[in-house]
Amino acid sequence: MENKQETEFKRKYAPRTMFGRMATREERTGSVAYPSSRASTHATGSVFALSGGYCAGKGGGMMQGRERRVRAAVVILARTDSTRLSRKSLRRIAGKSILEHQLERLSTNREADRFVLATTTEAADDELCRVAAASGIDCFRGEREDVVLRLIHLADRFELDYLALINGDNLFCEGWLVDAVIAEFRRNPADLIRIGRQPFDPSPLGLRVEALRQVMGIKAGSTDGWERYMTDTGRFRVYDIPLNDPQIDGVYVRLDLDYPEDLELYETVYDRLYRERRQPPLKDVIRLLTVDEPELTEINSSATRKWQENRARVPLVVKPCPSDAHGEEGAP
Repeated sequence: MENKQETEFKRKYAPRTMFGRMATREERTGSVAYPSSRASTHATGSVFALSGGYCAGKGGGMMQGRERRVRAAVVILARTDSTRLSRKSLRRIAGKSILEHQLERLSTNREADRFVLATTTEAADDELCRVAAASGIDCFRGEREDVVLRLIHLADRFELDYLALINGDNLFCEGWLVDAVIAEFRRNPADLIRIGRQPFDPSPLGLRVEALRQVMGIKAGSTDGWERYMTDTGRFRVYDIPLNDPQIDGVYVRLDLDYPEDLELYETVYDRLYRERRQPPLKDVIRLLTVDEPELTEINSSATRKWQENRARVPLVVKPCPSDAHGEEGAP
């Protein structure tokens, strides 16, 4: 049932509910039957009756004794001062910024409880927040350099258990990929969940928030390439969801946005496939670049080599730690 209470009513009387507070739309987990039906007692607060309403208990649960539903969010990670391609999320193709295109492509997701842009507190990122606000998306502002800490603080702010993370350079991720990662986590709470045989650039990173806290316990190096602490240390459980679609699984084309050559490829793809109010489906993009016009991949072929060289220069530094992410020494 829909909660029909007016905003002003909720602001005034939600704190009086015996189970904590009235839930927001994103937090609703089910209806609550209260023992009294005397609606007039709303005004006094002596008895709180709310027919068919919803209530969020402390910590996001609805009522004591009932298992709390896992809360997940789609998170776009972006800032404007990228060293390789500055302001890349605000670069415009087909009349819109990259970020606007991302928000449209990801808006079809159905599994997430929230949709959040994660950026920094720098004034230069104000424009990113304005784009998010215009699209009805939450904006969280946190640490500039430490991405892991920014994500942890975001999760704490919105009381989240799980993040489907999409980098600002991952334009071609789609809502169904996000849904697949979140749905898999509800069945299989691995620390990191990806899609397809890697590398698959459009895949979101499914991240268990508690695993991110454990990364903070072992991370001693640069925040650049922080996900390698989860994939390369043997301390975290990583699961790759099989796509079982030969058109896209195991087919590699560079679809990240890190260099001017990548932007040129984006512009070319959108020139070929974009139609007003219709984002080009990922399968159409891959077919264009692998079947119809494979020569287009030459546009950014040098970018892959530059990216690999840059990543190789960043060391993976792990703090001495007596126990691994699962609490057992040496366990994978």
